[in-house]
Amino acid sequence: MAKSIRVSDEIFSEIEAESSVSSRSLNGQAEHWIKIGKAIEQSESFSYQHVKQALSAQRPLDSLSLEEQEVFFKEFDDLMVAEPSSEEAAFYANLKGPGMDEAGNIIN
Repeated sequence: MAKSIRVSDEIFSEIEAESSVSSRSLNGQAEHWIKIGKAIEQSESFSYQHVKQALSAQRPLDSLSLEEQEVFFKEFDDLMVAEPSSEEAAFYANLKGPGMDEAGNIIN
């Protein structure tokens, strides 16, 4: 049974462009990339666990392979533009103290 998922406009445009080059349907192209991503994550020469450890500062970045570093930087970029979680917002709210105004701006 077919199911629907939402993807960003950027990813949809990439799927659309590649599907015409590869002579695949949009669904076929998306499934193709999903299968490749799954194979990479399950590969013995690539460890997504290493990437997750580096993202949480439990592993040095320079210990990752070039492929793992590429995924690390993509995921790091995604994390930097994401809205903070409620836990992160609470953490930063608790940092307010002398030298910060009510908006969390540093004051001299």
